[in-house]
Formats: sequence, structure tokens, C-alpha cells
Amino acid sequence: MRSPRSVWLIPLVLLALAALACQAPLIKNLLPSQSGKILFQDDFSAPSSGWNRVTTTKGQTDYADGVYRIFVNEPNLDIWSMPKLKLTDVRIEVDALKVGGERDNRFGIICRAISVDSFYTFIVSSDGYYGIGKIQGQDYHLIGMDALQPPRPSGLARL
Repeated sequence: MRSPRSVWLIPLVLLALAALACQAPLIKNLLPSQSGKILFQDDFSAPSSGWNRVTTTKGQTDYADGVYRIFVNEPNLDIWSMPKLKLTDVRIEVDALKVGGERDNRFGIICRAISVDSFYTFIVSSDGYYGIGKIQGQDYHLIGMDALQPPRPSGLARL
């Protein structure tokens, strides 16, 4: 049985797309460039579309039931996937869903990747916190903030 900290993120979450210049993970729809041309989109129906398929005791990345899943089974661990693409200056749209685990988590996209340990990130959490950061080797720092930013008030009362 998996621990309560186990998390399946559908379709592709947590820093999912590296090695692209502002490309996104689980790209259901990559919006058209100025020319109106769609550069990349993936509905995850074909496991041959290029995303990593890895299983370890720490987690898993794989296709399942028409989505791409990232499963994290260790606290404070980031797992991401990189399709074999190189794009520059793109507009991104991502649909992601957390189906289990803690609300205090993070997932997002990777941009301007030079390698698997050198890139920028945009991250959000299931409890609404967000930030932009940079990873270089083992060093991670948020840009222009000391901590992830809290959700902005929507003006709606929670019941």
C-alpha cells in the first residue's frame, strides 16, 4: 500500500518539461505562435510520444489511461520528465491534476533548460502558493521572493 504522501499528478506535473526554452510539461495544448502554428501538443494516448518512462522506489513517470503520470513516493523530492524537443519562445497551456497526497506540494513547468540540473521553473501548489525559481546543480532559489507567494484573495468567501 502506498503512503499518504504518495502523489499521482495527472497529466504531467512537477517540473515536467526540461530541455526546452519555456516549454511545458503535459502539453495538452501549446497555444499557437504568432504565425498561428501549433509547435507541440500531446494527449498522451501514445507512449511513444517521447516522455520519460521510469520506475524507482522513489517514484515513477509513465503513461497510463490516456494521461501522463508522475508519482512521487518520497517527501521533498522533485521528479520531472523531458520529451525530446527543443523549442524557443513559446506560449504554454498546461492542464494538471493532483489526485492524491498532501496539499502542501508543488508542480509546474520548466523553461530555458540547459541540462537536467540547470533551468528555470514556474511552480504552484495545490494550496495555491506559487513562485518562479532557478535551479543550477544542487542550488535552488526563488527569483524576487524569499518564499512561495500565498494565493491571492479571490473576493469570494470560503464556506
